[in-house]
Amino acid sequence: MSHFPAPHSEPSHDEWTRTLVKDWEWEYDLRGTRYRMFIPAGVEYDPSIPTLAEGVVPEDRLFSASLPHDVLYKLQGDLSRPEYPILASRWDGTWHRRLRVSRLYADLLFDKIAEVTGVSWWRRKLAWWGIRSRFGQRAWDEKDDFTLPKQIIKSNG
Repeated sequence: MSHFPAPHSEPSHDEWTRTLVKDWEWEYDLRGTRYRMFIPAGVEYDPSIPTLAEGVVPEDRLFSASLPHDVLYKLQGDLSRPEYPILASRWDGTWHRRLRVSRLYADLLFDKIAEVTGVSWWRRKLAWWGIRSRFGQRAWDEKDDFTLPKQIIKSNG
């Protein structure tokens, strides 16, 4: 895929949360590696970033960048459970499932999405500063009962 596929979502039970209504998948290059990410319909996510960065990224692009970023944060980078085959990287012509990613990876992905959706350099850097701050670390460390929908049966091989 050469363009970024905007997630199809709708407002959920409160004013901040959105629910993905259609499976979302994207292939992209990040720091010299090819990746494929898949997030199933039904995922609830919060398209927000720390207050310091709000208003910097246009809202429609914020919704797009927030989906994969929020899922990785809620899972704290742990993709090892069998029902979480959401990320694969390609080498030697084969897709290999990723079992863990770092907070830095999630934040780099947010920046990559902001870039490909046309967010200017200076706005991306302000948003980057917001998510890399201690507020972003708190969000990464926050424990909750987030799970992916059980219907996920996506082969990343």
